[in-house]
Amino acid sequence: MSPSKLTIIRQFLESNPNAVIVATREKTYFPEGMKDRSGTIHFFYFRVAPRQGLYTPEGLEEFMLGLIPVGLEPSYVYKPFVRRDNFTGRTGENFYFGDVDFNETVGRSTHTYTLTDEELLNAIGYENRVSVIEGVPAKRRITVKSYPDQAIAKHFAESNSEETDPEGVDIMPYSEVNKGGGFFQQLRRRIP
Repeated sequence: MSPSKLTIIRQFLESNPNAVIVATREKTYFPEGMKDRSGTIHFFYFRVAPRQGLYTPEGLEEFMLGLIPVGLEPSYVYKPFVRRDNFTGRTGENFYFGDVDFNETVGRSTHTYTLTDEELLNAIGYENRVSVIEGVPAKRRITVKSYPDQAIAKHFAESNSEETDPEGVDIMPYSEVNKGGGFFQQLRRRIP
């Protein structure tokens, strides 16, 4: 059996001399994920930063695309960018950090129906009382989130509690990206 995408990605990131895995997180939704999340039962997140900071969308994008193992096709690529808006509570340019998602099938659901009503069996012309029907594939989504530096990645990893959706977009004011601690102190005061 060949290794899973999760194993390939983890080994690739761990052996990448230009990258640091700052944090990982996983969430499992089984068996409810088979119904509620279109078959996605396992989410795994890597928070990765370059060894040397990269503070432009172009630099971060090049780094992020270098985190894709050869031979693996991502399901989605969300490129980093800067946009003028007030998403962070301040009007100005905000840096939206990028990520790469990979989906893989990790199993399949099956549904077993045991029919006990003779009238129903006769009505549908069914002789076998038990029927097994293939359902949707059980899937895993692996997300590799990239950050400009290790301090920023650590901040976002620590500020994401169990209640916070790790799939959310990580953003900060572009003017603060290369300033470190001062911005984080202000941000912590605003986050309840």
